[in-house]
Amino acid sequence: MQPRPAGPTEFRADINGLRAWAVAAVVLYHFAVPGFSGGFAGVDVFFVISGYLMTGIIIKGLERQVEDTSFDIWKFYLARAIRIIPALLTLCSALMAVGWFFLPPVEYALLSKHAVSALGFFSNIIYFIEIDYFNIDAHYKWLLHTWSLSVEWQFYLVLPILLALLWKVAPGRKNARIAVVLAIFISLAASISASELNPSFAFYLLPTRAWQMLVGGLVFLAPMDLQRSRRTQLTVEATGFLLLILSIGIFTTQTVWPSWRALIPTLGAALVLVANNARSAWTGTRIAQWLGKCSYSIYLWHWPLVVGLFYADSSKNALAVSCGLVATAVLGWLSYRFVEQPTARSLRLMTPVKGWGTIGAPVVVLAAAGIAIKLGNGIPTHMSERYQKIIGETQLPLSSNGWCFYSVDTNPALSVGANGLTCHLGAKGAAAKVLLFGDSFAGHNEPFWDQIGRKENFDVNAVTTNWCAPALNADFVGPTPGRAFEQCLINRKYFRESVKDYDMVVMGGNWIETLRNKQLAGFEEAVSFASTHSATVVIMPSPPRYDANLGLKFARNLANGVDFNIEKYTMKENHAITEANLAIKNIASKYKNVIYLDQEEVFPKSGTNLLDGTVLPLSFDGAHISIFGARTSAEFFAKTQAYKLVIRSLREPQFPNSSAVASGRP
Repeated sequence: MQPRPAGPTEFRADINGLRAWAVAAVVLYHFAVPGFSGGFAGVDVFFVISGYLMTGIIIKGLERQVEDTSFDIWKFYLARAIRIIPALLTLCSALMAVGWFFLPPVEYALLSKHAVSALGFFSNIIYFIEIDYFNIDAHYKWLLHTWSLSVEWQFYLVLPILLALLWKVAPGRKNARIAVVLAIFISLAASISASELNPSFAFYLLPTRAWQMLVGGLVFLAPMDLQRSRRTQLTVEATGFLLLILSIGIFTTQTVWPSWRALIPTLGAALVLVANNARSAWTGTRIAQWLGKCSYSIYLWHWPLVVGLFYADSSKNALAVSCGLVATAVLGWLSYRFVEQPTARSLRLMTPVKGWGTIGAPVVVLAAAGIAIKLGNGIPTHMSERYQKIIGETQLPLSSNGWCFYSVDTNPALSVGANGLTCHLGAKGAAAKVLLFGDSFAGHNEPFWDQIGRKENFDVNAVTTNWCAPALNADFVGPTPGRAFEQCLINRKYFRESVKDYDMVVMGGNWIETLRNKQLAGFEEAVSFASTHSATVVIMPSPPRYDANLGLKFARNLANGVDFNIEKYTMKENHAITEANLAIKNIASKYKNVIYLDQEEVFPKSGTNLLDGTVLPLSFDGAHISIFGARTSAEFFAKTQAYKLVIRSLREPQFPNSSAVASGRP
């Protein structure tokens, strides 16, 4: 969001009205109001406005300085802080207070992390690392919209320093104009290139967004007097607004952005600034002026309300959306009236030292609290013991919670190497030996085989790590090079050298990715090798796939005392899982001692089970199963003919199971 400046600039009603257009576009887009599919371009408009105003403040300050006095950058920064921080701090404080009561610890920890990044103005970097702005997961990030604030603050930090240095070497607007034009071309070229190669980088980070603010700066540095010709002024302004309307109406979440397409709203906003029409029908209405005046606070408060609708599964409910829009306007006005205005008046009367102290102290306190909450994993102890017990069962089985999955990619405490090969489950030390081998889709089955191993008296050695599907070659769907890839190669070397020491090998993998990445050949090589060197090979199917993170949905419900209903969640992607499982089954059918377990033999069709009278999903995140899901599946599997086949194959290796795979179960 682009705050209005405090400092030596004259008020322009057209700019205030242009803010109204920008904030309305963004808000209506986020609330999914039809006709505003490209409303995200409103942020681009704010960037142009901000660049125009900030460049004006800095250049005028540099021009006014006398020979023995330099432009006071710290006062410039303080003015920006006075304008931005109080309302942002209020929002972050409110969200963290409410989150304590209503968010599950995992999300409360994430909110705290995001609050710290928002107050530190590096949230754009955090979100660049975490998510795609247009992804559905973005709708559960309470402070996602602060990315634009961070971009602008970073621009505010850099621009005055660069202009002041330029002014010392080559003073004057002409030289500044040349430098800005050059910077625009460099940043725009980077934006166009990165939008294709790394869209998140292009979207979130300053180097690929600076050109839009610099375009605003260029409008200030190269003004055009259009007021002598009213017709020309109106034509330029109308052209600008038509470009904005075009952007809001035709672009969608599928549009590569910003890229060259962002030139359209950027130039549109620049033309409106160039027109400088103080008597504009586009921007001069009372509604436009009110919206422009409250635009910063409206922007701040609208997004948490959007997230709230998604939490309540009401984002497509017309009445709920209407209430959200009204609440946005009310909260925006309250924030403007009781936070923005009074804090600005009082802080501007203070000395710079006192002003920085007054702003900085609460920021430091809230940031410290946020860091403590993040390090404390959301302080789960503030939830009830029943919550903590149940939620512990809905996690993935990781080495950090007593299981074996060697997630070196997410746990820096784990070292790459032999430690990932020595974790045993089931009846530890038993004569019968089973190797569980694969990626996270093998790892999530650890409680499954632990339970069966204890019951049937066999030892299970789990050799599993991120993205490491069963293979002998270097096939890998994760990032290479990387820690997970290094561990995967170690795991596969161990598999090749040690598979002969096991009575049975169990393989699990993300079969949909194996199929999509055309890595079936590498998988079949591993199956062939295992079938030759081990008595029995068992291949686990991928579980049913849901279109939502069921574990997180359940945690929210549990935290708020709401019953979980799995029937609310769709399974549009499950057809791809079925196709992938079938491809794996076809490979298994080629080998005499390879047993493929069908999905319906392993996972209960209901997708849920009861724990202490509470309905829990078996799915952890919509794709993997949880600890509870694995244990439930083991109980379900133990009642099937497939279970008898597997156990008999382990105890009687000569048992012919190729016919079982081909014809069903004996």
